[in-house]
Amino acid sequence: MPDGDAIRFRVMRRPDLLGLYHSSPLGIDIADHAGQSFQMLWTTLAHEMIHLALQLQAKGARPEKDDHGPKFKRAQAKVARMFSGPLIDI
Repeated sequence: MPDGDAIRFRVMRRPDLLGLYHSSPLGIDIADHAGQSFQMLWTTLAHEMIHLALQLQAKGARPEKDDHGPKFKRAQAKVARMFSGPLIDI
């Protein structure tokens, strides 16, 4: 992962989304309503960080057309196992 200073984090006010990943410049937006519970906040942040990690692993290659495809699902399952809990499918 890049240094924390290389990633822009901000809160957004979009009722239709919980989180959003930006590849250029690197950034993660978390919806203000995602903070309703720690579980929702944590899983939203983890979800967007999976997108970031897959983009960095691709090293400039075209990302999957379906950004919630097989690679994403495998990474999501791995993170869920690491933290002994399900990641909500958002």
